[in-house]
Amino acid sequence: MGKLRTLCASLLLALVTLPSLAQAQGRGEVTGQVTAAENGAAISGAQVRIGGTSRQTVTDAGGRYRITAVEPGSYTLTVSVIGRSAGSRPITVTAGGTTTQNFSLAASAVALEGVVVNAVTGQSERRREAGTNTSNISVADINRGPITKVADVLTGRTTGVTLQGAAGTTGTSQRIRIRGANSLSLTNEPLVYIDGVLASTSNPGGIGLGGQQPTRLNDINPEDIENIEVLKGPAASALYGTAAANGVLLITTRRGRAGRTVWRAYGEAGTLDDDTRYPLNFATVQGTTDPNATIYNPTNGAFASGITLCSNEAAARGACRQEATFSFNQFRDPRTTPFSTGNRRKGGLNVSGGTANLTYYLSGDRENETGVIDYNTLSRTSLRANLNAQLRPNLTTQVNAGYIRSDLTQPQGDNNIFSPLINGLLGPAQFIPGMESETLGRVANCPTPTCAGRRIGSAFGYNNFDQRSVVADQSVDRFVVGANANFRPFNWLSLNGNTGLDFYSRFDQQTVDPNNLPLAQSYLLGFRDARRANNYQYTANGTAVGTFDVSNSVTATTTAGVSYQQQRFGNVTCFGVGILVGTDSCGGTTAQFAVNEEDNDNKIFGVFGRQELALNDRLFIAASLRGDRNSGLVNDFIVYPSASASWVISDEPFFPELGFLSNMRLRTAVGRSGLRPGFGDAETFARAVPVELGSTNQIAAVPSSTGNPNLKPEITTEYEAGADLGFFNDRLSADF
Repeated sequence: MGKLRTLCASLLLALVTLPSLAQAQGRGEVTGQVTAAENGAAISGAQVRIGGTSRQTVTDAGGRYRITAVEPGSYTLTVSVIGRSAGSRPITVTAGGTTTQNFSLAASAVALEGVVVNAVTGQSERRREAGTNTSNISVADINRGPITKVADVLTGRTTGVTLQGAAGTTGTSQRIRIRGANSLSLTNEPLVYIDGVLASTSNPGGIGLGGQQPTRLNDINPEDIENIEVLKGPAASALYGTAAANGVLLITTRRGRAGRTVWRAYGEAGTLDDDTRYPLNFATVQGTTDPNATIYNPTNGAFASGITLCSNEAAARGACRQEATFSFNQFRDPRTTPFSTGNRRKGGLNVSGGTANLTYYLSGDRENETGVIDYNTLSRTSLRANLNAQLRPNLTTQVNAGYIRSDLTQPQGDNNIFSPLINGLLGPAQFIPGMESETLGRVANCPTPTCAGRRIGSAFGYNNFDQRSVVADQSVDRFVVGANANFRPFNWLSLNGNTGLDFYSRFDQQTVDPNNLPLAQSYLLGFRDARRANNYQYTANGTAVGTFDVSNSVTATTTAGVSYQQQRFGNVTCFGVGILVGTDSCGGTTAQFAVNEEDNDNKIFGVFGRQELALNDRLFIAASLRGDRNSGLVNDFIVYPSASASWVISDEPFFPELGFLSNMRLRTAVGRSGLRPGFGDAETFARAVPVELGSTNQIAAVPSSTGNPNLKPEITTEYEAGADLGFFNDRLSADF
């Protein structure tokens, strides 16, 4: 019986694979190598495409490529890679034969080549075809300079993109602005896609720390990034719909390439120092002429007997006489500074390789960082697996999966009363013995435990407290998974589908032990604040792309598709006052209990179409239209149009030979995109309150928020025109 089952399985497998084998025998393959013109070195990662088909690949570490199962016929084979001039050759493929075509590419500073992949349509477009100004940040750029997070990758690497530091502590974020800000009330952050999956970058619902907030964008390991495409405005991002007015970042992670297995290990270590020149604290007083006199009482920080503060305004009125001026460098004096030398350690390992039909990339990374305030720490573990498979000659698939575990401890800072900076800058102009930093312990002028171990807050005028007692901890488990399939049933038709999920589970907590913060009764009693959040970001797109040769000189490409996005954020919080030392639970508090649950759900369904015309591979005209229905709006359907043109005029026969001008492209575009309102902004909500009715308690509803049913998205329309120029055989470029 066992042998019979084996025989039946073998026959079934043969029946399934026979048509594919028969098809493959009737097709040919294209192979070759791509090298640098100046020295013959292999170029890896170059994009090789067979014109008029979806057949494409990238070169391996040795610059070699191989495209199998190509229908017999005549084609144009093109090779492009950022930083080099493209290559194009006619080829003829025969049934069962192998066509070999090698390319030698010259270096070029003109960014006309390379491929931009649309995360919504899945369609790749050569840069020369785009009428908008897009930027590519490649691996070569990323590896130049100290990169500790994804935000660093964007810093100073492309025009129109600026990063604003929101805070200087370890683990906090930077604001990303593309061509400035668009909104006064909504987010100004761009959309971010990771391998075609819409990613969450915000961090809502955390514990307030005076303005410091981490960003989920920096969860991604920079070592895993292949390149980042920057779409700089609505003219380029109109197909992305109601959320893309601030631009779009398309992050592509590394892929394996056919050939030998490549192992890569890396590590780094360094220190962090705060070199800021903070201003001194000054005080001008009356009651002494001795510049070395003690102006503060060491026990309570008040002015010493007979000494009063004398400001410039009071002296001008004659109310006091300025007799001595004192100053103190509170952030550099070792007795009081909250700063120390931090450190950073990072290491990882990745491996890539595969065959012509299956490639893989696997990576693991671990980083630890301690900031210049030693109780500001970050530890993060990142794992990634990317697989690309050619299941059939006309069917390719990609599966991408990433996992991140992050643990962050943040101090209070910026705009709150526990900030070391605020306390220091508002502090006195003289050192008060006994108010030393706890890192130094007892010193000669602090003989008793009552004055030792006090942080900068108490040293500069606030009541005695330990800064460590007001830190907040945040733990994150995050999964980013996606899958993409491309099926080409006919030479002229390509079907693409992608789906994915970005999910993170986050736990924020803060416990303040009693008697540490004598600022209010709740601080004296101690309190517990805990928040557990889950965030789901779903993405699904389906697209059909038809390519037609209208004539020998005109090619038309028609795209139609649907898009679905859903973001669901759930948050459960608890708070309580009155807690025993060592208790880390809201259930252990004794007063002022507060429990809340939040659930936000926002969906966008969109349909889109795009028509492109290419004339002699020199003039490219495109128009697109997207319509969105947003669950956050009441009975609304918003339309976002765009149009663009790109003309590589230097390829025209009439373009004069100027010698110094080797390349010239003119481009223009117009487009409209939007920003969706916040969840519930268009709706009115009520909350329950207890009321006494007669002798019984009843539940009544009162408004908690009043929505605007006529609310619509914020709309941004952009007009863009520009030129790309290459000089001296493309060794120098200019972009206007």
